[in-house]
Amino acid sequence: MKERGKALGQGESGADGLSEDWIRRDSDTCTGQLRMPWSRAVLVLWILACVAATETHSESGQCADWEVDIINTVKAYHGEPAEISCPLFLTYTKLHDSTEHGSGLTLMWYKTRQNEDLEEPINFHQAGNRITKEVDTLWFWPVFANDSGHYTCILRNTTYCLQVTIPLLVIQKGLNGCHSIQEMVFPVELILGETRFLSCPNTAAFSKSSINSTVAWYKVPSKGRNEDRCQGGQRVGKDEDTMKEIEGKLVFLVVREYHRGDYTCIVTMTQRDHQYNLTRTVAVSLCASQPDLKPPVLIQPKADQQIEVEFGFTHNSLVDGRWEKCAGIKSSD
Repeated sequence: MKERGKALGQGESGADGLSEDWIRRDSDTCTGQLRMPWSRAVLVLWILACVAATETHSESGQCADWEVDIINTVKAYHGEPAEISCPLFLTYTKLHDSTEHGSGLTLMWYKTRQNEDLEEPINFHQAGNRITKEVDTLWFWPVFANDSGHYTCILRNTTYCLQVTIPLLVIQKGLNGCHSIQEMVFPVELILGETRFLSCPNTAAFSKSSINSTVAWYKVPSKGRNEDRCQGGQRVGKDEDTMKEIEGKLVFLVVREYHRGDYTCIVTMTQRDHQYNLTRTVAVSLCASQPDLKPPVLIQPKADQQIEVEFGFTHNSLVDGRWEKCAGIKSSD
């Protein structure tokens, strides 16, 4: 074990912006499309610019340290699965057209606990193999509050040595809560009148690694977010006119104003004979389609025309029928 010269515990205050990197909105075009986090693109350019310089570091026994990647902080709920991927591995192997074994690459993981500077190896021999490593990814089955901290992946061979640190923030949920007030809320913007399919964000890798995974969507009541709870959340029905749950996706057949709000998806999966849940919340906001919507135009009857309509209907329910004045047309009972 060794001590790092830099205080890796600093910088977590910037983690609140994570959700903006998973789902970015284009306010000019109102597309609401997903965007690749900009730090990933910067990381690729960084490798291209610095990989040659790592030769000197490797010969001297040192690594080129890219410090803490705050932008890509991993967030997870206590008691749920989590994953941390090393961005160095995939980028390096693509640039050099190689594999981990073919190029003699070795990937090592270290952890620095919160508010500490001491770096220690990951214990992969815990009871039940709760923490595992597969290629470039750490898996937690599940993650606990004391797993919070900074995780450093070091990629090296006889020529190169690179390292980067990824923060992990484990969040506590309230009793029967399905999301946190400040964390783990993914914003998405929909266009009024369009058709959209929403997947449960940041869960695809878990579904692929498990069997019999199912997804359930809930409409979170407006007070639920303030109370950090989702009690009373209504399951999205399959028989609604404009919104349905189809094959694990939340489908807006026609986006309406009343669709604005928070939707929580819960993925249930089985891994190594254990059942786990993944909880995500999507905050839906709305914008008008382009070009700008025009006010409705009355075609018939004409604005200055008076008409007589017989009012009368039968019904068995308590319905109050009345005529309303609209666009200057005279109304009568």
